Amino acid sequence: MTLITCAVLILLLGAVLLTYAHFFGPAGTDTTTTQFVVSPDEAPSDVAGRLKDQGLVKSALAFRIAYVLSVTTQRPGGYELSPSMDALT
Repeated sequence: MTLITCAVLILLLGAVLLTYAHFFGPAGTDTTTTQFVVSPDEAPSDVAGRLKDQGLVKSALAFRIAYVLSVTTQRPGGYELSPSMDALT
């Protein structure tokens, strides 16, 4: 590989990591957990919006993307969450 190719790859990797941190990283540094309840009939987009409104995720859209990529089904119930968790945790 040439020096230019290596530099481009490093820049691309850096861009990917910064994008992840910006959209999927923790919403804050507070480690205090709060109870978050998901009802059986609640749409994933509504859950994402409530998580954003409560400051538990940086981006509702990023949470929805993480949800789609996780290949799991939404499970109703109570969750202990904090702003220091990221969207993929």
